[in-house]
Parts: sequence; C-alpha cells; structure tokens
Amino acid sequence: AESECNALHPEQGLLAAPAPRSTPFYIFAVPAFCDVFGTGLATVGMQYMDSAVWQMLRSSIIIFSAILSVCFLKKRLQPFHWLATVIVFVGLVLVGLASMLDAGSSDDASTGGGGSEMLLGLMLVVGAQLVSAFQMVFEEMLLTGRVKTSAKKVVGMEGLWGGFFMVLILTLMSTLPGSDDGHFESTPQGLHMLAHTPMLQLLIPTYMLSIAFYNLTGMIVGKKMSAVVRCLVDSCRTFV
Repeated sequence: AESECNALHPEQGLLAAPAPRSTPFYIFAVPAFCDVFGTGLATVGMQYMDSAVWQMLRSSIIIFSAILSVCFLKKRLQPFHWLATVIVFVGLVLVGLASMLDAGSSDDASTGGGGSEMLLGLMLVVGAQLVSAFQMVFEEMLLTGRVKTSAKKVVGMEGLWGGFFMVLILTLMSTLPGSDDGHFESTPQGLHMLAHTPMLQLLIPTYMLSIAFYNLTGMIVGKKMSAVVRCLVDSCRTFV
C-alpha cells in the first residue's frame, strides 16, 4: 500500500528531495557582492564622463535583465518586449558614439587621453549594469522561487553581507599606499571627519534610510511584477 501511494504521489516518496524551509544565510552573499561590485564599477566609470551620459548608460540594465530573465528564470518575452529592448539598445549605442566623438574631438587639441578614458568609462558603466541586472534577477529568484523569501528579509540579509564586504574592502584600502594620509583610503581619517562634521552626521543616516526604503520598494516591485519591470522603473530616473 505504501509503494502504491508513493507511485501515485511521487512527491511524497523516498526519491523526493525535501524542500528547504528557508533560504540559507550564505545565499544572500551573492546579490550583496553584486551590489557592492556593480556600484564600485559604476562609480569609477562616472569619473570619465558627465553624469547625464552616465545616467543614460545605466539604462543598459534593461537589456541585460531581459536576457538574464530568459536564461535563468526561463521567462518568455513577447515580440514587442524584444522590440523595446532593441530600441533601448539603439539609443544606448547612439549615446555611446556621441560621447566618444565628443571626447575625441576635444582631445585633438590636447595630449590627454579623452577618447580612451571615455571608452574605459563606457565599458565600466555597462559592465556594472550587467552585474546589477544579474543581482536583480537573482533577487527575483529568491522572492518568487521554490523557497519564497520576504522582501524585508532579503533587504536585511543583503545589508548585513554588504556591511561585511565593505569592512573587508576598507581594511584593504587602509593598508594600501595612496594619497589619503599615506593610504589609498584612510578609514581613521574618515571616522574623524564623520565625528567632527554635523552635516555628515545628518546626511549619512538619512542616506541609509532612503536607500533601505528604495531597496525595499524595488524588491516589492520585482516580486509583484518582474526584474525587468523593476529595472525599467529604476531607469526612469534618467528624466530627472
């Protein structure tokens, strides 16, 4: 009788793998690392271009999120989705070409590396959006996968892992030589500046709260809709 029951209901048999009750803690390290790494690449790339061009290039996350959603989430996009993706791609190519031509023309009368620096900046920003798109698709898997995780838990766990990664990075930067009081990035000097600057004491907690609310809102949009929609809404900041 037991074998017949297992045959009729294989999900209850011995061969059925038990579903995990919750997402393991270490899994959240993946999107947290993507967040830190992608933000770092985008910030470095911003040094080589105008903020308006940088913001427009960030729209490439729509293209990457659409492709990754098909590859990892097995979603099927409609033809008008792909048409919209192609339009975004053409617009990004035009923005990139215009930036390269402008940098090249301004570099003709100087000995600087405007064109090459702009190309490096473009590659860094686009690469950062690839990393960020993978992060958002991975977060959608956490929110809507076999073991559904709440948006608040994902935000909190990513925050813990992100803090851990930043401690490692700042420790490494404090040991490397540089122009910041003999270090690449002096953490003690930064803490001293924070302790003696009231404006920073106000801005940093405000920034942390705004980012927490921003991430939570993005998680909810990704859970209720999709990572592609989340990236599309996020790219609307270009209008600002």
